Amino acid sequence: MMLLLQTTYLEVNYYRQEQLLETSWKGPCSSQEYRDCLNTYSNILQKYKIKRWLDDQALAGQVRQADQFWTVQEWTANFIPLASKLKKVAQVNALEGHTYSLSTILQQVIYAGKCPFAFREFDSHPEAKTWLLS
Repeated sequence: MMLLLQTTYLEVNYYRQEQLLETSWKGPCSSQEYRDCLNTYSNILQKYKIKRWLDDQALAGQVRQADQFWTVQEWTANFIPLASKLKKVAQVNALEGHTYSLSTILQQVIYAGKCPFAFREFDSHPEAKTWLLS
């Protein structure tokens, strides 16, 4: 495992052998921190060979409406070409009281027919990781 990023609100690990990116939200962050994190995801996808991505949002904070709009309108447009090498993406849903959900954004991409990977949501980290590695 290679630790790529560690902050008070996000941890990002890369597993080279499994070609797995694991992002774990630890709590809420500012608007700029949120956008920086998503841009970091894009940079990581460019730099490393990644076929699987586990995004654990169990402890994520609420994403502001302006940031949700930015994600859909700007970040997703840059993300989709980079996502072409992804095979599977799993999301661990936010716990009750935590409202962030990238799945809503990804579902819009899936429904638009622009999603090049399999996507599933889970209630636990181990369950998501098992599916990714199967």
